[in-house]
Amino acid sequence: ELGKRVSRDQVIVKRLNNLAKLEPLPVEEAKVLTDLEKLLPTDEARLDKLASDVLAKRNYVYAAEGFLQLLENDEQRLIDQDREYLIDDGFEVGELLIRCAQNGEKWENLKREEQSLIISFANIFEADCRKRAEQFTQVEVAA
Repeated sequence: ELGKRVSRDQVIVKRLNNLAKLEPLPVEEAKVLTDLEKLLPTDEARLDKLASDVLAKRNYVYAAEGFLQLLENDEQRLIDQDREYLIDDGFEVGELLIRCAQNGEKWENLKREEQSLIISFANIFEADCRKRAEQFTQVEVAA
């Protein structure tokens, strides 16, 4: 909803600014423009923050799938899947995820290397996470 409102308001501001270049705006439209120019930066900042939070949650969820798979599978299975390179970093990812969950540590407070590690795991395990979620959905519908 916020995204729709920001997009709509941006279009209105642009249209009113273009009209104002041609001739003075009627009082009502001038007031709308003034109000939107005050509100729009705040709404845009809120939207950016929301997008950042959603992206961080996405990264946490998909990286958690990777950590879960490392716990579920033995080393030989990871080697068979050509994922043995994940073994060393997997436990660091797990520690990061636990630290963030237990301490409420914010994404933006993580070091760049820590964010990068979580993002890497998230990208590697996104499809697997979606598959697992799909299985839960199918089981729930069947029940």
